[in-house]
Amino acid sequence: MCAPTIIQQALAGLTRRELLALTAVGMATTAVAAPPAKRPRRLLSANSIVDMTHILSSAFPIIPIPGLTFPFRQETIATMEKNGVFANKWELIEHNGTHIDAPSHFAIGQPNLEAVPANTLIAPLAVIDIRAKVAKNHDAPLTPDDILAWEKRHGRLPQGAAVFMWSGWDARAKNAKEFLNMDATQTMHFPGFTPETCEFLLRERKISGIGVDTISFDLGVDKE
Repeated sequence: MCAPTIIQQALAGLTRRELLALTAVGMATTAVAAPPAKRPRRLLSANSIVDMTHILSSAFPIIPIPGLTFPFRQETIATMEKNGVFANKWELIEHNGTHIDAPSHFAIGQPNLEAVPANTLIAPLAVIDIRAKVAKNHDAPLTPDDILAWEKRHGRLPQGAAVFMWSGWDARAKNAKEFLNMDATQTMHFPGFTPETCEFLLRERKISGIGVDTISFDLGVDKE
C-alpha cells in the first residue's frame, strides 16, 4: 500500500504516450523479466489509474484442484471495541483473487516476483477487446489476428507493452459456477490466450507481460 506521493514518484518516469492506461490487474497477469528502459521524467496525475481489481472474499472463484486449492479464509483477531485496533488473520494460496504471476510460476529457473524490478511492472497497456466473439463462443481464443486488428486501429504495439485480453468474463466473478463455466462432463469453458499468440507477442513484439479477466491465461477447455 502506497501514499499518493509514492504513487506519483512511481509514475514520474512515464510519458503520456507510454501510459496508454495504468491498471491494477483484472484476474491475473504475468510478468516477463526485461531490462528497464530509460524514460524521461514526467509527473502524471493519479486520476489516470484504472482499478481493475476485485474484492477478495471466500466466495471468489478458485481453480478447483482437490487437496491443493481452497477459497480465501479470513478471521477477525482484534476489534476496536476490545483491542483498540482492527485486524484480521488471512489464510490463502498465492493465486487467490486478483494477482500477478511471476515468471517462476510457469518456467523453471525464472525469477520469483521479488526479483522482478518494480519499474518493469509499469508499462504501456494494450487492451484487446474480444467480447463480441466470446459472447458467441465461450471457448474463443485471443489470436494473432486479434492483435493485428488492434494494431490497424492503434498502431504497432510498443516494445515492452503489456497486452490484456478483455473478454467481459469479469462480469461473472461474483458467481463461481458461472466463472468456471463447467459443463456436464466437468470441463471448464472460458476464453484465453493460445500458445501461438504468446509466441507471436514474445518473438515479434517483445512484450513485457499479458493479462486476462478469467481465472487462467490458457483457454478453459479443460477438466484440470
